[in-house]
Amino acid sequence: MSDVALTQRPLSRLTEEAVRRLSARWGEPGWALHARLDAFHAYQQTPFPPPSHEWWRRTDVASLPYEAFQPDGDAPRRRTLGTARTLLRPGKEYDALLVQAEGHTLRHLLSPAVERAGVVVMPLEEALRQRPSLVQTYLGKAIAPTENRFTAMASAFRNGGVFIYLPRNAQVERPIHLLHILARPQGALFPHTLIVAEEGASATIVEDYWQEGEGPALALPVVELLLDSASQVRYTGVQCLGPQALFLSFQRSRILGRDASLLTYQIHFGSRFVKTVLENHLEGQGSRSDLLGVLFGDGEQVFDQVTLQDHHSPSTTSDLLYKSALKDTARAVYYGTVKVRRGAVKTDAFQTNKNLLLGGRPKADSIPVLEIEADDLRCSHAASVGPVDEEHLFYLQSRGIPLPEARRILVEGFFDPLAQRIPTPWLRERIWAFIHRKMQTPDASKGG
Repeated sequence: MSDVALTQRPLSRLTEEAVRRLSARWGEPGWALHARLDAFHAYQQTPFPPPSHEWWRRTDVASLPYEAFQPDGDAPRRRTLGTARTLLRPGKEYDALLVQAEGHTLRHLLSPAVERAGVVVMPLEEALRQRPSLVQTYLGKAIAPTENRFTAMASAFRNGGVFIYLPRNAQVERPIHLLHILARPQGALFPHTLIVAEEGASATIVEDYWQEGEGPALALPVVELLLDSASQVRYTGVQCLGPQALFLSFQRSRILGRDASLLTYQIHFGSRFVKTVLENHLEGQGSRSDLLGVLFGDGEQVFDQVTLQDHHSPSTTSDLLYKSALKDTARAVYYGTVKVRRGAVKTDAFQTNKNLLLGGRPKADSIPVLEIEADDLRCSHAASVGPVDEEHLFYLQSRGIPLPEARRILVEGFFDPLAQRIPTPWLRERIWAFIHRKMQTPDASKGG
């Protein structure tokens, strides 16, 4: 997909000097700098994932101009905090808030009750200094820094991120809201989010990616989630970068404890090119994983999503529902695998991907895969790609509803089951606003 390249390739800004500047900026301990340098050398020596690999063969990620972007820029402009305020709801609708612009923390709040419970929500770089032994215990336990060229790049040039630690039986009633802002032209964002939930802990986490302006930019976040027994975590990632941005993310969850539960929600509206790899590993007996996804593409946007529901232990459950709406010449690729390992009996695993094609010439490819190594289980998958149903449109028009309004009703009906499962009302309102905005552009009212 060489047409995705945004600029000609200049001299690389992803250098060892940039690695050392980033480490010095946050006063990291020596072991953290050494870890960065190891990742940098792995980044230099590791090739891009080969096109023969199923997860990587449908879009040409190697041709994208990663090295054109700068990970170690100056502190963001004052108006960046104003951008943050427009995205944050007034009132106390969260128990923790952390706002970063390319690694620089602009705002950090934690409710007294949550702080008294021992919950930690702090910039990762601060946690490396203040709680090094705790961070070292968990960092990299889900995603190894040198796992592939992209994770090595992200580890070497990490310029932000968050450490969330939920101690045993801690209950965070209101959401933890994390906001990452790309504030500079040609800026690069490499945040690393580490979430640890001990036995019986519970929290809702919303992680937001936003951009000032519409120029070329790069975001490559890494998210690790580690859940102990009977913990419950609801994690939502929202990506609304500008139309020339590149967004690649790696998220892996290890549901380690018995009867733990995780809901992961991916929401994508922005960026020129999006590549996501999301893996949920159900390692504790009786654990559960729900995977939800919403995307709406227009123009020349490309979305390439990979998911893995990996059942390691008996009596585990996973349920995936991803939906996309596309118009103009937007493209979506979904490749999802349900894997049931030997001995993981009494597994329940379900996977559904639905794609709605609106005006223009959009394209969607859906590839569901089952890899079953056990028996005594239930597994199913389903995929669909198609336009708005003309009979449904005709029915609504016959009741006096104009065509644009009829289309809006049907698109809302398509997304509504997923919208209702968004864990916070203010985020649900915001997502509907994005969907309506995408529909109101001229091509949304043309033939489907």
